[in-house]
Amino acid sequence: MTGSTALAGGAQAALGRRLHWRFAMEVQRSVRVKAWVAGAICGASYVVAELPNSFIKRRLGIAPGARAVRRGRLQYLVDQADSVAGCLIALRLLYGSSRAELLTAFGLGLAIHAAIDAARA
Repeated sequence: MTGSTALAGGAQAALGRRLHWRFAMEVQRSVRVKAWVAGAICGASYVVAELPNSFIKRRLGIAPGARAVRRGRLQYLVDQADSVAGCLIALRLLYGSSRAELLTAFGLGLAIHAAIDAARA
């Protein structure tokens, strides 16, 4: 995840420079990291945010990719939302995103995450 998002971030920035795109979201001047580093940070935050939920699931005896018997829908929602929330932390720190942007990113991220999960099933 970290490597893929680093590559995607770098590729997007290179394409944007080549095509002279103007970006609505730019890394804060106080941070000033390269796009591939920002991508790596977002990818790493995605992975790290998965860890607490995975740890709890293993302690409860829930197999990887499986759902809890009780409150399965709630557990599924948390399972999908944890990594998205981790990415929002990176977005906030790197880009200074507003609440509206973060809520939009959360909704889109959760929907995309669930759609990909459903397509794999």
